[in-house]
Amino acid sequence: MAGTEPSSTSRRTLRAGIIVGGVGISVMLLSNLFLQNFGATTFNGENAFFITLTQIYLLAPLACLPFSAALVSAALVMRHIDATKFDRDRSVEQQSADSSRT
Repeated sequence: MAGTEPSSTSRRTLRAGIIVGGVGISVMLLSNLFLQNFGATTFNGENAFFITLTQIYLLAPLACLPFSAALVSAALVMRHIDATKFDRDRSVEQQSADSSRT
């Protein structure tokens, strides 16, 4: 019964959403430790690399978490569509079987 299993696209999308969300939460939880060791505490022109690294690190959770939510939502919609197609196909088969019996 191939219709009962979720499609590989929805599984990959769900897995990617969970991974991106995990990365976003990890970055958020480790931000204090990271910024104390590598982050820029003064924003002068001499440490442009560390300023850029700090800004990217601070913006990563803001990008990862909504994108993760979008991926997980898309996977759930894909699963719902697959289930709806399976139910519709099953009901059509059942109706055709019932009409052939009479």
